[in-house]
Amino acid sequence: MDRLTIHYDETCRFCLNCAIWLAQQAAGLPHRAGAESLLHQRFPELRTERDDLIVIGSGGEVFRDDAAFITALWALEEYREWSARLAAPALRKLARKGFERVSKRRHAISEWLGLKSDDEVKQALERVVGRRAPRCAIG
Repeated sequence: MDRLTIHYDETCRFCLNCAIWLAQQAAGLPHRAGAESLLHQRFPELRTERDDLIVIGSGGEVFRDDAAFITALWALEEYREWSARLAAPALRKLARKGFERVSKRRHAISEWLGLKSDDEVKQALERVVGRRAPRCAIG
């Protein structure tokens, strides 16, 4: 696996802010953000729910939910050690519960944090991605 595509819910302000954050991180493995609608165009056979985070590896590997979260962290230089720790059996259950709680409440979290409107966040993401195009681009 030499590249990841991290698919997110483009209608969620929290998810868009996470995509911006991912784009700003130093990558140990090249990755790009891809809107969920693009996922369905590329992989029509892949069924998803609105709460899914899906990461697709360059070899066709599919990671969902907490596995996707851990894999996305693994792609980042600064968080690779954390991904290994969270993947360990002792912490995996906590990582799963944490991911599920955040995922199911992500729209409320967006409101609580006072995150920008979807259009403002998309524009910011496009600006960030445009600056770092060789390492991260919107799919």
